[in-house]
Amino acid sequence: MDRSLKHDLIETRGLVWHLLLVLLVAAILTSCGPADTSPVPCEGGGGKYACQGLDGHEITLTDVPDDVIPHLLYVSPERKQELLDAPTDGTACVFMIAGDLDFYRNGELVTQFESPVTITYTIKGQDLEAYAQCQAKLIENKIVESKDQVNYFPIYFDNSVWRPFNPDNVSIDTQSGMMTIKFTSWGDRPIGGGTQP
Repeated sequence: MDRSLKHDLIETRGLVWHLLLVLLVAAILTSCGPADTSPVPCEGGGGKYACQGLDGHEITLTDVPDDVIPHLLYVSPERKQELLDAPTDGTACVFMIAGDLDFYRNGELVTQFESPVTITYTIKGQDLEAYAQCQAKLIENKIVESKDQVNYFPIYFDNSVWRPFNPDNVSIDTQSGMMTIKFTSWGDRPIGGGTQP
């Protein structure tokens, strides 16, 4: 084989390997791209659903109408921090975000329900430290005298402000940290844990 032909063949093989390497790197970078931000349907059916929320929080829904499917919306780390720092009305401190939940019927957002839907989520071990920090902050700011005066309560985000759910629609198991809420009206809204006062 002539020397120039052999040289051209080696260069061609090198170019092919270089192109394959570029394609492989591009494929890896594409797979590491931004997270899918579309709503994720919750698992379940027959009116009962489980949604995997933020930081390992499971949101359970019961009594959901048969033709309605709950979804969780993507919450970026930056958005999560914005939510934790957002103003409050009727709650003194926000210490955890469970997730951003909405409901769809045939691709259309559902905000009203004829009969109550029940939602539950639980304060987890990692939330307790943030809850204790909220208690300490309220004592330091002389809003309360002791941590016994600061209770946790489920909250929702509405018009750029965190608000507590109506106490008549809430029950809290202080042993397990489970919060249960009944509602007939809902929007695309994040939910979490806050403190009272």
